[in-house]
Amino acid sequence: MTFKAAVHPIQTGRRAGFKGIDAAGGFITIGSRYFSHFEIFLKAQYICEIRTCSAISFCLNHNALMALIEHPESCKDFFHAMADWKIEYFKKIGKYYDIDILNAHDDYDSNDRMFMSPDLWRSLIKPELTRIVEVCHNAGMLYQHHSCGFIEPIVPHLVEIGCDAIDTFQACNKNTPELKRKYGDKITFCGGFDNMNVLDVPGVSPEAVKKEYRRVIDSLAPGGSYVIYPIGGTFEFVEPFLEGHFSYGMQFYANPQNRQRNEEIKGWQAAVLDFMLYNIQTDL
Repeated sequence: MTFKAAVHPIQTGRRAGFKGIDAAGGFITIGSRYFSHFEIFLKAQYICEIRTCSAISFCLNHNALMALIEHPESCKDFFHAMADWKIEYFKKIGKYYDIDILNAHDDYDSNDRMFMSPDLWRSLIKPELTRIVEVCHNAGMLYQHHSCGFIEPIVPHLVEIGCDAIDTFQACNKNTPELKRKYGDKITFCGGFDNMNVLDVPGVSPEAVKKEYRRVIDSLAPGGSYVIYPIGGTFEFVEPFLEGHFSYGMQFYANPQNRQRNEEIKGWQAAVLDFMLYNIQTDL
């Protein structure tokens, strides 16, 4: 089996505002203009998207996962070709648009384990992701990596290849506070909330949501390199979450001690705290 980089089949369905990009299609969304530090945040889904191996369009999910073991070389060719396409895609984004952060999705995991061994991830995915991160940096963009679920085993590698931020870092990663202490000067953590047992529970109480908000703020926010980033399958948690965001969050960051920054933290990471504080104090 061999693969060649090709134009994505949905390229003709361009989104408004992307006339300078040949293959925009439905894969990208541009967020609203933010504030001084991050003018535009662009979300570009699916690089290798290992939860479907970028192959959900070509074969069933379980076949794609079995192929990782049965046909690793073919999968490696596929990932390389997909990365080639994305690299050209991201280069055009960097050329035609003033993008500060590019967020790309690659889900490698379920709630309690990865879809493959960390060794297999390092062999098949890491080299391609390394190329992509480098291209984004060369284009003047920060690279934020999205991967839901349990990703603790590969966090050191995401740091190593230069990922600037990672989301949504859900609570199933039990050692998140320790990872934050160890790598907080190198990567920004986004999220940290418990979806399975709190945010996505039908009929969740406002008290439970606010308690979860305080837990995450207290454990991950001190020292910066953290962004409040909830994500969920329902909207029931939103109102009490925002109440906690404005009440507890504003009080937390009003304390100068909680805004102290490590001198070694990258300048843009330190700016994340100002950016988040601006959000907290601004009427959303």
